[in-house]
Amino acid sequence: MRLKLRLPSSASQVVALSDDAVVADLLDEVRRIGELQHAADVQVRSGFPPKPLDLSNKNAKIIELGVSSGDQLIVSVASTAIELPEEVKKLTAGLGVSLSTSSPVPALETSKPRNASMPKTMDDIGRPPEVPCGPDNVVVLRVMDDDNSCLFRAIGYALLRNLDTMHELRSLVASAILEDPSEYPDVVLGKPREEYCAWISRSNSWGGAIEIAVLAKHFDITICSIDVATGRVDSFNPNRPTFIIVVYSGIHYDTVALAPEGVEATYEFDQTVFDNDSAGQQVLTAADDLATLLRKRHYFTDTAGFSIKCDVCGSVFKGEKQAQTHSESTGHAKFQEIS
Repeated sequence: MRLKLRLPSSASQVVALSDDAVVADLLDEVRRIGELQHAADVQVRSGFPPKPLDLSNKNAKIIELGVSSGDQLIVSVASTAIELPEEVKKLTAGLGVSLSTSSPVPALETSKPRNASMPKTMDDIGRPPEVPCGPDNVVVLRVMDDDNSCLFRAIGYALLRNLDTMHELRSLVASAILEDPSEYPDVVLGKPREEYCAWISRSNSWGGAIEIAVLAKHFDITICSIDVATGRVDSFNPNRPTFIIVVYSGIHYDTVALAPEGVEATYEFDQTVFDNDSAGQQVLTAADDLATLLRKRHYFTDTAGFSIKCDVCGSVFKGEKQAQTHSESTGHAKFQEIS
């Protein structure tokens, strides 16, 4: 019996079991997989739509649970854990940042961001924007919450299947910068390293190219960032075996997923990590088509010329740089675009 396992990272792995294998045999194979070795609670779904398998009886034969050779099983865990370096914990202490390193995967938010400055992203029936990719799939925009952590949410969802790892990812960025002063000197960061690391650890600080580059290198993956306004694709840590795709619309990041066509897709159907092969390039081409669609819908913001108002104090600024400077100096984090 050969089974294809869809892992929490969206990667796939084939395992071989005997035809009379039991639940314990399946779990043993699952726990041999690197990313699942330390998982406290493994859950397995099968069928379409996927339904949880009853794994309580470790001696039950897999075939009696309705699993057949060639089936795809979706493997998930109750939490995703990231161990934070001690120096990062000390750095972020007192900043009001939660450093909980385990959080369940929440339901995917498919509504548009809360910030009124972002354009509408849904069509008339409330579905997120999508374009065809092959005969049976679509490439779809997964909209991230507009809370100043959208970049970290987008990368966390794509890599870790978790929308709430933004604090841990911020801390990983701070750790990498602290450990490599030659790669991240003050002149590149625009401020002293220690100051930058304290700043990016705060929940109201906006992430950008530096943070994408750090996380791509840390996870040994390529992160492709598509700029909606220009159509430009920037590849961070290029030529790696796998990649993810984020979409940048001027002041906001979302992520791209491959999902079955015609299904009211939820996160458990999404593929967000892609192999750097012909199939992956097909996804990247479709993502470019998606960006074109978003551009036609004007799903982007002119970051240099738009006017933005601070909802906390009422101050008005021109362009992203002025707004970000204000946010850094005051801690204010709620803005909206004004005409």
